[in-house]
Amino acid sequence: MKKRWLVALGILALMLAIGGQAGALDFGDDDCANPDSVIDTPAEAVRVANGYNCPGVDLVIKTSLNDNPPSDIVDGTLPITAKSITVGPHVNPVLQVEIINEEPNSVMRLIAKNGDIIISQASIKARNFLEIRCDAPATCKVDVDDSEIIGSATLQAVFPPPSGVLRIVAQGDVELTNSIIFGGSLLAIISNNGKVTFICPGAGGCRDPLTSSKAVELCGVPPGTPPAVFPCTVTFDTAQDLKKVCLPGVTCGGGGKEIDIRAKLDIILTGSTIIGADHVVVRSSDGSLLADNANLTADSWRITVKVLVTIKDAVITAVGVIRIEATDCTGTLAPGAPFCVDAEGATLDAANGGTPTLNGVVVGVPDPACTPLNGKTTIVAAGGAGEINIQDACFK
Repeated sequence: MKKRWLVALGILALMLAIGGQAGALDFGDDDCANPDSVIDTPAEAVRVANGYNCPGVDLVIKTSLNDNPPSDIVDGTLPITAKSITVGPHVNPVLQVEIINEEPNSVMRLIAKNGDIIISQASIKARNFLEIRCDAPATCKVDVDDSEIIGSATLQAVFPPPSGVLRIVAQGDVELTNSIIFGGSLLAIISNNGKVTFICPGAGGCRDPLTSSKAVELCGVPPGTPPAVFPCTVTFDTAQDLKKVCLPGVTCGGGGKEIDIRAKLDIILTGSTIIGADHVVVRSSDGSLLADNANLTADSWRITVKVLVTIKDAVITAVGVIRIEATDCTGTLAPGAPFCVDAEGATLDAANGGTPTLNGVVVGVPDPACTPLNGKTTIVAAGGAGEINIQDACFK
């Protein structure tokens, strides 16, 4: 009997310990039952600034969690869990919604248990680990537009990249457009059942200064302190300073160790500029890679898709190797598609000292200015049975 009592007391102590830990992350049933799930004032920001765990609530955040100086976020780990999560736009149209965990080695997770995650005109940053993930339903999506999402020890998108991890995971589609998407040591973008759209215009991307941080940087009182105050008089010392009002530079990539982009369906990088500090892996189990006019730079590129690869007029640069494979592009998978790999006008700039390997039916004449073909590039089309278009392409 004594032994049973000891076991029971041990179990009770363990339950109390777990309960205490859970309570630290959960504001309780009263808070989850709060019908006001729209966080749009600095006073309400405190409700989520150090943890929110209400998986039945559709959470909307329309104000910053950093507005009460120095910040409402004081814990190194910030979990935000809800049914669905919408971040931005800010109730003040000249501001971004800021969720920035400046604590040392900070960790932040935004998790939607049964809905989408929609982020617009927001700045979300953590130093050590940042995860944005929707768990259900099978079609749930992560949609980011005109924002900055950064997992970096410096909270900045800089090269050489510091440590830090950014993971973006959806069961359905992942759509990342016109945003700074940066993971210091690791960037992972994953769609388990849908497609990945990653459109990053690079330094040429123009962002409205009223919805970027530029208005506050120039017109805050003092400069850099929200909100922006008008009328506002600004002195530009150089033409470049003026240009940066619209063109602050949209940097995507990082990956001091790896960038991993995976999807079940298509991966769309059309017109994007992505920079990886080490190797980049792009994989689609059932779809294609659409990357015409893209500018892709890394230590090495390993691209494997099931259907088609189209990289017309793209520039792919690697210190090491470039490997591109369309595994099953013939037959009914891509009806009417002329080529398994369409590299017309593309520049494939891999490590010198090798000769490209083109395992397929080669079509077209490469750019004569780039002959003889050079570089450690390998293209495989349906195990050698598919067509590879290299018209006006450059291998070097």
